[in-house]
Amino acid sequence: MVPTATCVEEHQHIREAITTDLCGEQTVTVTIDDDMQVHEVVGTNVVSPQVVTVRSPPSTSQGHIKNG
Repeated sequence: MVPTATCVEEHQHIREAITTDLCGEQTVTVTIDDDMQVHEVVGTNVVSPQVVTVRSPPSTSQGHIKNG
């Protein structure tokens, strides 16, 4: 069995927006985007190994909080 090398990259982008309506009531919106990539070297050829990249579709979560 040939050992494989694996690299996992995960990126999170967090955004927060605070808005105030005409009555002075505040709404906080938090958005979290999560993106993950997996890189794996496969094959038995040492001279030119093949790199396989698997990228998951980004997932998004959102939440709202009202203050006031």
